[in-house]
Amino acid sequence: QTEQGIVISVGMGSRNMATGEYMSIPVHEGDTIIYTKFGATEIQHDGEDYFVVAERDIVAVVEN
Repeated sequence: QTEQGIVISVGMGSRNMATGEYMSIPVHEGDTIIYTKFGATEIQHDGEDYFVVAERDIVAVVEN
C-alpha cells in the first residue's frame, strides 16, 4: 500500500561513500510523491502534522 503527499522541503541527500559528496535527491519542493505506507515518520511542528519520508521509501513522483 502507498500514500501520497506534496513535498514541502528537501534535505541534502545521501552521501557517496567513496567521495563523501552529497548525491542530489530526484524530488523538488512542490512535487507530489507516492511513498510506502509505513515509510514515513509523523511529526508535529507549530500545530501542523508533517511526514518525513526517506528517499528509499519514495515510490514515484507524480507528473502534474
